[in-house]
Amino acid sequence: MTLAPLSWDAWQALVLTPPNWLIPGLLEKGGGGLVHGGARSYKSFLMLQLCLDLAAGQSVLGIFPPQPAQCTLMFQAEGTKRAWQQRMVNLRSFYPPGIPFWSRHVATEKLDSPAGDMRMRVALTTIQPSLLVLDPIAEFLHGTDTDAVAVQRWTAVVNGWRETFGCAVVLVHHDRQRLQFALKGSLTTLDAGMDEARGHTRLPAWADWVVGMRRK
Repeated sequence: MTLAPLSWDAWQALVLTPPNWLIPGLLEKGGGGLVHGGARSYKSFLMLQLCLDLAAGQSVLGIFPPQPAQCTLMFQAEGTKRAWQQRMVNLRSFYPPGIPFWSRHVATEKLDSPAGDMRMRVALTTIQPSLLVLDPIAEFLHGTDTDAVAVQRWTAVVNGWRETFGCAVVLVHHDRQRLQFALKGSLTTLDAGMDEARGHTRLPAWADWVVGMRRK
């Protein structure tokens, strides 16, 4: 691999292949997205449906047109393994058997460590997914999501998976907690942008697109 920069004329003459879309106009292979929202705003359910729609070759979320079926992989770290299984059982009538969807429920694995990175690389080599979803990322990285160094290390690891395996990666993250103050015998909520994605600004800056979810 060369690090030599290209000249202005060389960039003009460069011929790149068209995007290999997983979701036309939104997510291509090798791309990255960030989905954030408050507790119980259906982030995990949305990502599970997205993975299953892609694996089944169906219209994605009932919005985007069907594409050829793609292998998808989702790491889930919230709730119990029984609850995670129940979500898939509840959706079984909407999808055919045998679709190329894989998932792992794990609550204590740091994927930005050398050992965690290697385990992920083994999984990606074996399954070869077009899409990897990590939900929520706070459970998979060392340190805190407000620490610039920790977040930079995390995104560097994720970028390594994208570059090596050509898969798209969608990260799922929580919102900041809204501030509440007692005022005249009641609680007043201060919004002031505190419902944005929690953590360092490197996270939304990393993503090609960012989706915020809020439960009605």
